[in-house]
Amino acid sequence: MNLRNALIIVITLLSLNLFAQNDAYHNTLVSQLQNDYSLTGGNWVLTPNENTNANNAISYGQTTTQNTITGQDFTQAINLDIAAAGNAQWDAGYYI
Repeated sequence: MNLRNALIIVITLLSLNLFAQNDAYHNTLVSQLQNDYSLTGGNWVLTPNENTNANNAISYGQTTTQNTITGQDFTQAINLDIAAAGNAQWDAGYYI
């Protein structure tokens, strides 16, 4: 698996899982953080809107293309095209 595919998978998983606030996963996560670590309050990093999350992302060292997806639980995919390997791992990046 190349770096581009790995980044697409990570971004897609983050978009799918972190923006939902009222599902069982997030309720369990909030309860665990409160019970185990006494952490309360806070905000989710991602918004519930895929386009907003993609548009707020910062990228460098590659060409980023946003594609519409159908037949999935998500509607946007981000394609990162790195033309050539850089001298260091930080020569290209994508973060939300």
